[in-house]
This record gives sequence, structure tokens and C-alpha cells, in this order.
Amino acid sequence: MHNPIRILIVEDLPTDAELAQREILKTLDACVFQRVDTRRDYLTALETFQPDLIVSDYHMPRFDGMAALKLALERAPLTPLIILTGSQNEDTAVDSMKAGASNYVIKEQIKRLGPALVHALEEKQVRLERKRAEDALKESEARFSTVFRVSPIGISITRLVDGQFVDVNDAFLRMFGYTREETIGHTSLELQMFGDPGDRDLLVKMLHERGRIHDIETQFHKKSGDCGTLLVSAALLALAGERYLVSTLHDITERKRADDALRQSEMRYRSLFENMREGFAYCQMIFENDQPRDFRYLAVNDMFETLTGLKDVVGKRVTEVIPGIREADPELFEIYARVSLTGKPEKFEMFVAALKMWFSVSVYSPQTEFFVAVFDVITERKRAEEKLRESEARFRTLFETMSQGVVHQDAEGKIIAANPAAERILGVTLDQMQGRTSFDPRWRAIREDGTDLPGETDPAMVALSTGRVVRDTVMGVFNPKEGRHMWININAVPQFKPGAVHPYQVYTTFEDFSERKRAQDILQARLRLIEFGGSHSVKELLQATLDEAGALTTSPIGFYHFLAQDQETIMLQAWSTRTRKEFCQAEENRHYPVAEAGVWADCVRERGPVIHNDYATLEQRRGLPPGHAPITRELVVPVLRANRIVAIVGVGNKPDSYTPVDLEILSSLADFSWDIVERKRVEIEIQRSSEQLAVLNDAALTIQQHLDPDQIYRMACEELRRFGTFASVYRINADGWLRHVHTAMSGELLTDYVARFGDRPINPALPISTVPGATEGLRAGAQVLNAQAIHRVLQKASLEGHPVIEWMFARPHQELMLLAPLTQGDKTVGLLSVLGESLGEVDVPAVTLFARQVSVALENAQLFGAEQARRAELAGLYDLARALAGTDSFDETLHLIVQHAVETIRVTFARLALLDHDQFVIRAAYPIRTLNCDLNAEREEPANQLEFCQRVLAQSAPVVVYADDPALSPHDRHMLFLGIAKSACLAPLRAGDVPIGILILAEARAPEREPFNAEKCNLARAIGDQAAGAIRRVTLHAQTQRDAQDLADAYDATIEGWSRALDLRDNETEGHTQRVTELTVRLARAFGFDAEQLVRVRRGALLHDIGKMGIPDAILLKPGTLTEQEWEIMRRHPDYAQMLLTPIYYLAPALDIPYCHHEKWNGTGYPRGLKGDQIPLAARLFAVVDVWDALTSNRPYRAAWPKVRAREYICAQSGSHFEPHAVEQFLKLLDTEKSSRALAEWQG
Repeated sequence: MHNPIRILIVEDLPTDAELAQREILKTLDACVFQRVDTRRDYLTALETFQPDLIVSDYHMPRFDGMAALKLALERAPLTPLIILTGSQNEDTAVDSMKAGASNYVIKEQIKRLGPALVHALEEKQVRLERKRAEDALKESEARFSTVFRVSPIGISITRLVDGQFVDVNDAFLRMFGYTREETIGHTSLELQMFGDPGDRDLLVKMLHERGRIHDIETQFHKKSGDCGTLLVSAALLALAGERYLVSTLHDITERKRADDALRQSEMRYRSLFENMREGFAYCQMIFENDQPRDFRYLAVNDMFETLTGLKDVVGKRVTEVIPGIREADPELFEIYARVSLTGKPEKFEMFVAALKMWFSVSVYSPQTEFFVAVFDVITERKRAEEKLRESEARFRTLFETMSQGVVHQDAEGKIIAANPAAERILGVTLDQMQGRTSFDPRWRAIREDGTDLPGETDPAMVALSTGRVVRDTVMGVFNPKEGRHMWININAVPQFKPGAVHPYQVYTTFEDFSERKRAQDILQARLRLIEFGGSHSVKELLQATLDEAGALTTSPIGFYHFLAQDQETIMLQAWSTRTRKEFCQAEENRHYPVAEAGVWADCVRERGPVIHNDYATLEQRRGLPPGHAPITRELVVPVLRANRIVAIVGVGNKPDSYTPVDLEILSSLADFSWDIVERKRVEIEIQRSSEQLAVLNDAALTIQQHLDPDQIYRMACEELRRFGTFASVYRINADGWLRHVHTAMSGELLTDYVARFGDRPINPALPISTVPGATEGLRAGAQVLNAQAIHRVLQKASLEGHPVIEWMFARPHQELMLLAPLTQGDKTVGLLSVLGESLGEVDVPAVTLFARQVSVALENAQLFGAEQARRAELAGLYDLARALAGTDSFDETLHLIVQHAVETIRVTFARLALLDHDQFVIRAAYPIRTLNCDLNAEREEPANQLEFCQRVLAQSAPVVVYADDPALSPHDRHMLFLGIAKSACLAPLRAGDVPIGILILAEARAPEREPFNAEKCNLARAIGDQAAGAIRRVTLHAQTQRDAQDLADAYDATIEGWSRALDLRDNETEGHTQRVTELTVRLARAFGFDAEQLVRVRRGALLHDIGKMGIPDAILLKPGTLTEQEWEIMRRHPDYAQMLLTPIYYLAPALDIPYCHHEKWNGTGYPRGLKGDQIPLAARLFAVVDVWDALTSNRPYRAAWPKVRAREYICAQSGSHFEPHAVEQFLKLLDTEKSSRALAEWQG
């Protein structure tokens, strides 16, 4: 239920007061009233009754409304006061509103009192909301400003679009050495703050990808020129439509905080509301067709003009005062119209676009089509609310993204709030922290020296008690999640209320200092061990290591063991100083098997560290050495080198459980101490190794000058024999067996061997899998085998009965064997072995290096041999390519391919199976020698029966298949192997995406001899690619030849058709064009024209009158004599021929005759009047033939001339119309043909 509204009525007449109460209750049903009529009672009521509303008569005998208004504004400024007055005092009431009254009601219109009160209550609520918004804004600003100012780390806010600094805190300025004026408005690039100018772009890119970044390390420059390193955390923030980058920067170069207090940030936001008063407007609504179109101002108060800036509006329409408001803000007209018609009051907030202002409006209607608007401009409040949201977002982003912990405590030290970083560092959730103080024992706070830190000395409590800032205090706090103390560097800043002496809260900021402190402690310990190890023995160094580890892990017990090379024997080396004094008297240098050791040796069994925090409950624990104190918990780590455990280091009886941090400390010191031990051992062995290396290096340099593998093996074996009495070298074959290559032995052994075995070769063979550490283990380097290990190898390889082997190991002394691999890349290809008494681990590095150098020499020799082979293969491929390019014969191409494949790859036979529709046809075959089988050349095989061959066609590389492959069908097996081959390499032949066939390379040798290794498959692929291209080329060449001939025949047929059509149109004698064409070709041949020129002559002759297609029929077919004008048109037909034929690429070369056959030798012809040799020869020959055939043939307009007469005419025109030599040759041709016909008739 809501509390009743308290209304104070200032009225001297009870009847008027009762009337007002009844009117009020019509509108407000939950009210309580109190009436006063004197100043004293009025002041008392303001204090005790605390009214929500005041209704005052304007004029009373002992008191008046203006006095009541003045007192209300002083004592209760947020309480609305409404003036009741008579109509004769209305002007005075209006003055009271100007003085601050909320409204006035004329007693004659008492019905308006209820709506006026409702409006006053709404108005009061607006004021209260505005005040709360102002208070919240101030609190948010203060909270953000406090965190921003007190943070010991640098914080900056930059615009993302241009990188300019918008704000930075004092820590940022101290960090870089710049002033605020030098920073704000500039970019980090301009101030050269980043060591690498591209770092900022990289950070922005990471922000876009991740949303925020945390502890990114980067380099920076100070104004002074000094350089340093920063840890940067940042997040993107959107404010008022613009994006900003909020960054926290921690200087980790010197790890100290600035000494000067942060300067108070100047307030960036101003108050949104400053005692604003309301505007008043009494208006008449104007309707057109029942729709609101406008309203007229009837009366406004001064605040109207102050708030809106509008002057002299009374009597004017709003559309006159504010042009465009109806279109920009139609909703405003709808609300005013609705209230003026219904009489129901409404309150709303609206942005009036025409004025670009926000308004809070209460509107009611005193009578139909009239309304009163009481309003306040809330633009500033709206802006304040937006800024408040932005400020809250900015503060929350900064608070949650800081890499440092932030804790907020009240005046009693109780925790109020903490950010996620604080929860992470302290290992406690905010719910668990809230209400705790620094005195809570669960913090288990300690100083740097490990002593307890009392609650009153906690930095937060010191800041609260003294009122001073506490900086850079290092302390330890127990983290329950980690199960260990976290070291933090903490600052505490007290906060004061205005005018207060004692702080009312404190902010503490801190960072996790644990890893750096631990790293510093470990570094100091290592430095002490380095210095100690330089002047003390190994045993003393081990004890010092245990003392350092015990101090850093707070462990009173420490022990150091060595593990023998067999990984089965433990040797106790040292106890820590405190262990020796207080916990154990067991003798050092004890040796015992791992199997007999206690649970601490689980680190050997599991090959990793072990932590026993509940030692007493372990069922598998064993007894302790005599005099050893009880164990409560222990941490043990192995030291590994080359995947082998060399030492075991442990600590025990820490007061708390051991954690991964303790494991890191112990592992670091154990590994480091072992490095010092190894260095001391290495110093002893260096001299011997250097001498061996010098000898072997000289030998290796000599070996590497040779390119014969057998000679390299022999020289390597002889040099290796220097290490012992018996050295051998082995090659690893593809079948996985070690094959003996060479042996060298001392003179004494050689004499004994010859006496026993004569010239019998030493040729033992054994699988590589029998050698300890075969393949993977051998690649790491040489290894030493003792007599037992050698014996196991011989047993496994079944070589114990081998007489030479038995003699080798039946020596009177126990010898060791050193094995070293010969490798190429990650593959072991051979093995060096040497037997000798004095062999040991010290010889391993020298022999390993020697083996690698020998491996390089062998690889060089093999590469040289392979290069020679590749050159031969390339030469063969070049010869094949040249041979294929030199022939267009299909059969010769196929024969060249199979012959070259056999001779180059050296296979038993080769066959080419080409696809012919749905069949494979053997088109060519070639054997390397005479075979007792038919290679089935031209044999056809249905493709659907050769499933394997079809699958090969789909491949892009050759496929190697064996005759016993169960995946082969009987048809595939016979097709590929012909009953004699054991393996085959099938190279698919493809021209682009088109399958052509398969090149079958078959080999009768056993697969163990590797007839088709990777190199030969690559060669087969190269030959196949060349073959596919060549086959495709000759096939396309043959097809092109056929297509070209068909096209030429089609052209010639078309030309002959054209010529017959021209004869018919021109009424030429039947066969004229064919006769002159054949005769012209024979004459041209007599002139020595070649075949291509004769083709052009023939086509030109057939088309000699093609230009007449452009002559009108009336002229061309005219029976009578042509006029001069008609002849002019007729003489154009050569030009028409030229225009018709020139664009046709195929016929353009034949243009000489159609264009020039009417030219004359003396230059009187047409169309161009060419003379002599200017006339093309073909046209000169055709001119003679054309006239001859015209004279000797019947025409519609005359009979044919006798040949004698025609011959005389031709001779007469020689030198004028015709070329003399052409006439001479033509007549010879006629005589020759005449003689040939006569001879044929005589013979017939």
C-alpha cells in the first residue's frame, strides 16, 4: 500500500478548507489533511506534519499566501504550493507563481483544484527524480575519479579513430615524464612513447580480435629519453557513439610507484540541473476536419520565454512561431488535441525536434479545445543521464579489466567490493571477501622475512588509522585455491568526506608479485650455487643445493641420489645440512636397487616428479633408514638427461602441503645443480675427447674427399680401429638386415685369425631389430654395450654357433662394444662397431661425430652416383623428346616410346595399351631380350574386364603392382604380367583430363631387388607424360590433316558452284569457266608454278568474272551493243571482284586473276591500266587463255572461230594485249596437247 498524501491547507475559514478537501478527494482518494491559519502553526506543521502538498489562501487576516510561499521555499523547497484566490486577485496570484508557486486556482473555479494538485505531485516527482539523478551522477563521478586518481598504475583514455589522448592519470604522466598539457590532444606516435611505432596498431588489432587484452609486454620511451618495458591491459569502450581505448600501463622496469600523490582530476562533467523552474502556456487547439492542425498561444509566463527562447508568442499560432513543428513533431499535436477534447490530464517527456530540446510536460484542459501546458526543459537532465551511463560503463570497464587487484573497504576495514583481478590473486570470491577485515586469520598474512603480519599493520588499516597513503608494501597472503602464499605489492589510499578529519573508506590496489619474487629467489640461489661450485667438491655442491631448496620450500629434510646407467641402482650422495643434524644418520654413498627403495623412488618408476602430502596413509611405504625421523610429506623430482634419469632430489616435512610452485623451485635447482656436476665431469674428459676428435676429424676430412662408397667404408673402419682391437662396418639393406662390409683388426688379432680361418671372409648378418636401441635409439648417437648386452644380441640373432663370432668374443678379457649409426636424414643406413677394453661413454661423442662425418661422405657419394644416373636419365628423356618431335608417324611414335622405356628403366618388357572406345588395344610392345612368350601386339581387351587398369587410369602417378596381388582379376593379371613378370609399374597416360591409355613396364626380377623404386617410378612418370603428349600430338596432327583437306575440298566445291552460276547468268558458253581454269593451270605449271601457287591460280580462274555479280542484268544481258556509259559500268566488274574477295582471308591470295585479267601488256587495259610486269603473272597467263576460249567457242552473238584464225589473232596481239612470252608458251602448250591427242587416237 502507498502512504496517504499529506496535504497542508493554509485557510482561516473552516468552510472554505472543507470545500477544498471535498474537491481534492474527488481526484485523490488517499489523503490526510491539516489546516493552519497562523505563521507559528504553519512552521510547526512544516516540521512535524511534513506535507507532500500545500494549498494556501492568498489573503487571510493573520497570515497570507505570499508569506507561506516564502517560508515553503526556505524550509521545504521541493514541496509544491498552490495559491487559492478570488477572481479579483488573479493578477496577484499570477505574481505568486512568478515568485515560485506551483500553480493557482480561482475559488470560483474550485473544480480545477484536483487536477492542479495532480500536476503539482507529478511536478514534485520530476524534481525528486532530477535530484536523485544529480546525486547518483556525483557519486559515480566521485567513485570513478577516486579509482582513476589513486591507481598506482598508469591509465590512459584515447580515441580509437585518431589515437589522441583524451585523459590520463598522474601515474601515467609520472611514468612517461610528460605534463598533462603535453599529452592531452596528442598521440603516442607524436610523443614517440612506443619503442616500436607499430606496437599500438598491433594492440588495437588484438583488441578487435579478442575484445580486451591483458598483460601485453611492450617497450616505451620516456620524455627524458630513457627506455623501459610496460605491461599493457586494455579494453574498448563506446561512449556517445564514439569508440575509446581504455589502457592500464604498469612500468615493470623499476617496479616502484611514484612518490607524489595523484593530483585531483578536475571535474569533467558539470551539473545537469541547476534550480530550473517550469514554463506555463495556455493555448487554444485549432482543428480542421476534426484533425488537430495548430494551436494558438493565449497566455505564457516569463519562464516560458526563458526556457524556450521564444519571444512575443501570445496571440500567435505555434506554426508561425516555430515553422515546421507540425511535420517534425506530430505526436505533440496528437497529445494536446486528445487532452483538449477528453479533459483527461497527461504527463509525458518528449524531444521536440523543431526546437532540438527535451521537455517534461504536464497538460490538462480547463475547457474543451483549450489546454494548459506546464513544462520544464529536461535537455540537460537527459544529457546527464546519458553521461551517467557512460561514466558507469567506463568505471566498470576499468574496474573489471585492470590487471591489478582493487579492494574497497569501509571505515572499519570491512571489505565492500573487489574486482575480478583481486578475486584471482587472493583466491577468494567477492562473496567470501565481503565483510572480512585485515584482522581475519584466514589471510595468514606474512612479511617478506616470513614472520606474521599483524592486522593493524596491514596497509589498509594503516591508511585508515593515519589518514595517509601507504605505498609499495610487499606482503604475503595465503591463497586457498592455490594452497600457497601469494606475494603482493600493495598500495592503500584513504578517502575523506568533505570537511572530515578521519577517512570513511579506503581503496587498496595490488599486483601479484609471486612469480617475480620466486624467480628472484631462485636466481639468487643459483648465483650462490655457481659461486659455491667453483671452489668446492661435487658432494659439497649437492649439499648446498639441498640447503637452498629447503630454505625456499621451508623443508627441513633434503636428499640427493644418483641413478646408475643401468637405471636400476640408486647411489645416495648427500643429505641437507639440517637433515644430517636433526633427522637422519644413514651413511652416504650407499648403493641399493630401485626395487628396494621406498615410495619416494616412484619418481624413477613413473619417470616424473611425485608429491606425497599424506605420507602416513601410503600403504606401499617402506621402513626408513636407522635413525631417520618420521616423514609427514615429501616432494621428489628426477633429473633427466637424454631421456635417462641421472639423479633423484627430494625434500620433506614442509609445514604445509607441497604445491606445483614447490615443484618448480626444486626442479629448477636440481637441474641447475646437475648442470654444474656435468660441467665438472666434462672438464675431466675434455682433454681425452679433444685428442680423439682431432685424430678422427683429420681422418673424416680425408674420407670426405672420396666418392666411392666401398673405399669410404674401408677407410672409416680402419680409422675406427684406433679405439679398440676389432672394428667393423655394416650396411642396412632394404630387407632390414645388417650386411657386413669391412673389418679391421689389430696385428695380433689378424695373425690369430689367419692361423685359425685362413682367407675365410667375415660375413655375419643379423636383423637390425636385434641391435639394442635399433633405428630410433641409434639415431641419437653412439652407445656402449657390455658383455651381457653383446651376448643377448648374439642370442637374438642366432649367431652363437658362428665360428668367427665365437672367436671374436672368446677373448681372455671382457671387452666392451661401441656402436655408432650411419644416418641419412631420419633414416639409419649403416652401423659402425668397435671392440675394446677401454671403451666408455667418454668415447661416445667423438665416435658419434665421426659417424656423422662418415654419413655425410657416404651421402655425398650416393648423391654423386644418383646425380650421374639422373643426368643419364635426363639425357635419355631429351633424346626421346627429340625423337618424338621428329616424327608425325603414329606407329613410329609408339615404337619409340616402348623402346626408350625399356632401355632407360631397364625392365623386362614394355607395352602400350591404348583406349579405343570401350577396349584396351596393345598398340606397341618391346622386350629387353628375346622372350619365350607373345607380347600380344594389336591384342584387344574389353575395358570392363580390366577393373584394375581402369582404376590406374584415374590416378595421376604410376602404380606399382605385384603378380601375387589378390586385388587383381585374372584378366588384369594376364594383361599386365603375361605369365612371366613378377612386378609391374603402370604409368597412366592422360592428355589433360582425357585418358589415353597405360604404359605397362613389367619386370621378371623378384621385388626384393627393388626394380621399381621411387626414382624409377618418377622416371616412368616422366616418360609417360612425354608419351601422352606425343600420342596426343600425332593423333591431333592426323586429324588436323584430314580436317584441312575436307575444308579445302569444301571451299573448292563452293568456288566451282559460284563459277557455274556466273556462267549461267552471263550466258557464257557451257563449260567456259572450267575449260579456261584447266588450261590456265596447265600453262602456269609450264611456267614453273608450285603446288600452292597452282591452287591460287585455279581458284582465281574459277572466280575470274565474280565481279560481274555487281553489274545490272540490263547491261550484262543486253543483246545489242553497249553504250559508252554502259561500258563504263561494265569495266568496273574487276573492282567489284576486288571488293568481294579481299575480306575473305581464304580467297584473297587468288585475287590476281579476277582483278587484273583485263589489263593489257601495253597498259591500255582496265581497271588500273597496269603495264608489262606490273600485271601479275597469273593474270597475264589467264588473259591469253580467256581470249582463246572466247574466240574458239560458240557464242549467242557469233559462231566459233576456226583455231587457225584464233591462233593468228593471239599472235597478232602479242606485245600489245598479251605478254609475248606468255603467248609463246601458250602456243607450245597447244601444240603439245595436239600431238598427245593425235598419238592417243593413233594408238587407240
